[in-house]
Amino acid sequence: MRRCGSKMKSLLSKNVTIVEGGGIERSAQEYASHHMLSDMKFVSTLSSELLEHRVTEYRDSATSLLISVNTTEAGKTYRSLETAILTKRDGEWKIAHLHWSTAM
Repeated sequence: MRRCGSKMKSLLSKNVTIVEGGGIERSAQEYASHHMLSDMKFVSTLSSELLEHRVTEYRDSATSLLISVNTTEAGKTYRSLETAILTKRDGEWKIAHLHWSTAM
């Protein structure tokens, strides 16, 4: 899982803003040191159905909207919304802003 964590962290801008569950983290390091690995572990246990994924690309930025229905191992189902803003620097895309929300 730690190797996956390194890969995940490499996809994030150093000064990424992550908004989740009423909280905010303002860097890849802050997210990695708090709960990135537990988020990854939880997501790996879900069964997910993708309802919509829309990406709009601009010159050096892009937005991504993802809507899915997820089911936990305990059978609880919820809808998940994710918005990401990506920026391109030196030909490489990085996530600059990420916002998750869920509804039961």
